Amino acid sequence: MSLRGEQTERVIWPMMLYFWGNKWTLGAWCENRQDFRSFRIDLIARIEETSKSYQIEPGRNLAAYIG
Repeated sequence: MSLRGEQTERVIWPMMLYFWGNKWTLGAWCENRQDFRSFRIDLIARIEETSKSYQIEPGRNLAAYIG
């Protein structure tokens, strides 16, 4: 669920977990947005593992996320 209360479905490639603003947050590459996004763990309603794997690409890795 978004901060605006909207439910969305995303395909993401997780990069890191961090504690920010008193909330656990997942930093990830979002296939839907083709960009990095932050997802608050307390707003994630469901997680489904896929059989897909992803190649680490320049600009889509942890170093680029932290950048």
